[in-house]
Amino acid sequence: MEKRHLDRRIEQMAAEGTTFRTGVDVGIDVTADDLRAEFDAVARRRRHRRATCRSPGASSAGIHQAMEYLPYA
Repeated sequence: MEKRHLDRRIEQMAAEGTTFRTGVDVGIDVTADDLRAEFDAVARRRRHRRATCRSPGASSAGIHQAMEYLPYA
């Protein structure tokens, strides 16, 4: 995806109220519990293309990886 498209989408999401915190190591700089307490939703970057989510309930019906929907946005 071209950088200009990503930049436009990031600007749009920020204008809609999405908070981006880059350069932060969850578990070192801030805990996942801290993020959940402060924000309505928390997304994580996939470490590997074939990585699976190990969170409780991740394999439940109706749960999908966010990356499945990004190409459509």
